[in-house]
Amino acid sequence: MSNIAVPSTIPTLYRTLASLDSYEPSPETNRLFSRLVTLVLSDNGSIDLEETAINNLRTICATAEYRLERHWSGRIVESDDPQTTLAQFPYIENYQRLAVMEHEGLVETGASVPDHTAFVGGGPLPLSALYLANHGWSGTIIDHNPEAVALARALISALETDLSIHLADGAVVDYADYDLIHVAALVGGTEGDGVFDQIEATADTGSVLLARSAHGRRQLLYPPLPDDTFDRFHHRQTVRPPDGIINSAVYFQV
Repeated sequence: MSNIAVPSTIPTLYRTLASLDSYEPSPETNRLFSRLVTLVLSDNGSIDLEETAINNLRTICATAEYRLERHWSGRIVESDDPQTTLAQFPYIENYQRLAVMEHEGLVETGASVPDHTAFVGGGPLPLSALYLANHGWSGTIIDHNPEAVALARALISALETDLSIHLADGAVVDYADYDLIHVAALVGGTEGDGVFDQIEATADTGSVLLARSAHGRRQLLYPPLPDDTFDRFHHRQTVRPPDGIINSAVYFQV
């Protein structure tokens, strides 16, 4: 693995990533995924991948992202100084900037800072909920993965943050008690069937839905929102990310 050269095009990089035996974090693996992000954000060069390969690449990225977050969640919890260790997470600045973007986007819609947010799809390292909490967003992290929930609970405890975590499938949660529902990109994309059905069926009229999406080449990493999302809910605005950020933020009113 240490002798693998970093490919210079997305197709060759995809083939290299697909050939790996493990997506556990390591200097070499991190180097390959960092290169992928750089190529995706560069807007240079041909993608030249079939739809099957694009779907496979998204799956690979989701797997690697989970394992990276799992590794760092445990590392932070075991640290003598959790806050300092959290600050060493390699993509920490991206999450901080994304939280600022999403908070400012909410303010631009005229909506109030939520008293009770459902963060659907928190994962083992729920950084979005943590940093939006710094902007006054209180709420509950919802995830269907028992391992991710256990790790996130230990992390929240170690960081002494006032967030609750609920083990549940986002497709069966009752959203009536939430004034804002924040849906992670990997939950709300084309593989997230059922979550938006449940939001439409149970959320209070007038509540805010903030769904992460991706546009252009960024869709190599994350799926876009299903087209019918714009038919189900009243679209308020879409905020495209600044340089270095992958996800768009799409605001709806239920």
